[in-house]
Amino acid sequence: MLTRLYHYGPGGVIQAFAENVEQAACVVTFVQSGSDFVITSYIVAPGVTSKVARLAGDAIDSVLEQEAAKRGVRNLYIIHKDDTVELVRTYEVQPSVMGLGATDQTISYIN
Repeated sequence: MLTRLYHYGPGGVIQAFAENVEQAACVVTFVQSGSDFVITSYIVAPGVTSKVARLAGDAIDSVLEQEAAKRGVRNLYIIHKDDTVELVRTYEVQPSVMGLGATDQTISYIN
């Protein structure tokens, strides 16, 4: 699966494409609200098999997880078509690499 992420303000659009297919199999729009991502809409293209839809969903989930790590996002919610909101998953915020962004890190040198 090939994915494309487009950033728009506090959110974005993620498209997932099956190999050698020009039309996206799945498209998700999301926004960030504080430490949460909220999926505001999602589309599975007509004629997409359930197997391809699952693979596309997994690929989109992977992109969301990477973005969550970059932005310090802790939760992923989805707004369903009937306006109900569901917590889909939680993310574990990882500490910054090599102290970037860390304010209370102890550093020791080994010679």
